[in-house]
Amino acid sequence: PIGFTFSGLNKTNENQLENNFSSEQESNPFLDHVCKAFKDYLKEEINREFGGLESRIDRFQNRIKAATLLYEKERKELFESSPQFSF
Repeated sequence: PIGFTFSGLNKTNENQLENNFSSEQESNPFLDHVCKAFKDYLKEEINREFGGLESRIDRFQNRIKAATLLYEKERKELFESSPQFSF
């Protein structure tokens, strides 16, 4: 696959690219087809590279929640079992 750098591509740049091509696309069906194919290709590459990122973040957040609950449970048990904190 061809390598692309996305570091400088933000939403503004993306909109500028779409605006630059929009007038040419209307007058050139072949260019419209090429641009759509290229955009689809970029989406596939981005999904392949970053597609699992959202689920990895969710799993990480779930691990943090589980660790926090375990910490709170153990802290409570320690607090309740410690003679210096008994009333």
